[in-house]
Amino acid sequence: MRAQEMRNKPPTKAQKRNTMSTYLKNMTGYKHSQLKNKSFDDIQKLFNKAMKRVNIFVDMDTELVEGSEVRAKRSKTRVEGRSKRAGEELE
Repeated sequence: MRAQEMRNKPPTKAQKRNTMSTYLKNMTGYKHSQLKNKSFDDIQKLFNKAMKRVNIFVDMDTELVEGSEVRAKRSKTRVEGRSKRAGEELE
């Protein structure tokens, strides 16, 4: 029971800071020297800013600009053409 409580404890501020710093170093290109003297709050702001960029996902089937319908139709015909050719080759 005690071991289970230890495993389910939330991470400390230092652990969170270390995790966020590691993400910033690996994914956004920050150097250790840039993050070394920053406080937890500063690193959290940088991390949240980086995560906003990641979480902006637009489905490629949505129409953002007029004329995207034409591009979408072209890509569908290309895909259909490929599958037809592949079927002809098998016969």
